[in-house]
Amino acid sequence: MNYFIDAITTNYWNFKGRSSRKTYWMMVLVTFGLQFVSAIGSFLANSGDANTAFASLPINFVVFVASLFLIIPSTFVSIRRCHDVNYSGWYLLIPFFNFYLLILMYFVRGTVGANNYGEDPTDTPNGTTNPDATSTPVTPLAATPQN
Repeated sequence: MNYFIDAITTNYWNFKGRSSRKTYWMMVLVTFGLQFVSAIGSFLANSGDANTAFASLPINFVVFVASLFLIIPSTFVSIRRCHDVNYSGWYLLIPFFNFYLLILMYFVRGTVGANNYGEDPTDTPNGTTNPDATSTPVTPLAATPQN
């Protein structure tokens, strides 16, 4: 939840830098949860006669304002997540390519270490979320030592 609060307070207008998968997922899940709860409330308020439909106008207005408030940090977290996988945020505007970026943003680990858009958002020297883990370089097809 701290990632969501950080995204809507200190990083509200920030599109520079990088965001980790955890930050992106927390923003997506909390935003989806808030929208789902407000949609259920709006549906329940609108499911009656004309008098209850008039009474549901404040609920619908709150849903509308919340949606407008959350669209900016959601967009900027998406842009920073694109930066984490070393793509420009402008690629989100390209049809069909943005589906590819969506898969990357949801599942693929960002660039380990610094890239064109800033430092690694995990803030660990080994590129993992566990600062105690040790990373060993992996050499594919390494030759076996000769005796």
